[in-house]
Amino acid sequence: MHIPLSNLSALGASTGHVGAAARQLLVLPILAASAAVLLATPAAVQSAAPGGFLETTSSTQVRPRVTPTLPSRGPFTFPAPYNTTAVRITNATDCGGSDCVDYIGYSYWRNTNNHVGSNTMLLFVTLDRARGGGGPTLFSYDKTTDQVTKVGPLFDASSPFSW
Repeated sequence: MHIPLSNLSALGASTGHVGAAARQLLVLPILAASAAVLLATPAAVQSAAPGGFLETTSSTQVRPRVTPTLPSRGPFTFPAPYNTTAVRITNATDCGGSDCVDYIGYSYWRNTNNHVGSNTMLLFVTLDRARGGGGPTLFSYDKTTDQVTKVGPLFDASSPFSW
């Protein structure tokens, strides 16, 4: 941008602030260009982004119910992006159709035997009697065949250790 010398007095040359006036003239076009870019960006991003909800809020379309891909018992793989293999130990029949499995927490190793060097891993899970379970229950997992077997309750129903 060229500023004629005759305009310097209007820009503050008489007070010795020519540098400040020149900076103001340089900053204004930069601010205007930045504002134009910032204001134009959301519209460009919104129009270019695929996906999202593809039906209106007033839609009455009904989708089929998702069918779980978990086995009754045994190994399964979590879907992407995890792709981790796990083993299902309990199922709905262990609790009479209700939710009776007590929380184990992250330290699940306390609920297993020392199975190093053995094909069989024993696990106990508390299936709360008040919610349809059999109390603390023993399960067996064969590490070579991936077979899970419910061995049964650890205590008789009349035992104070069976809750």
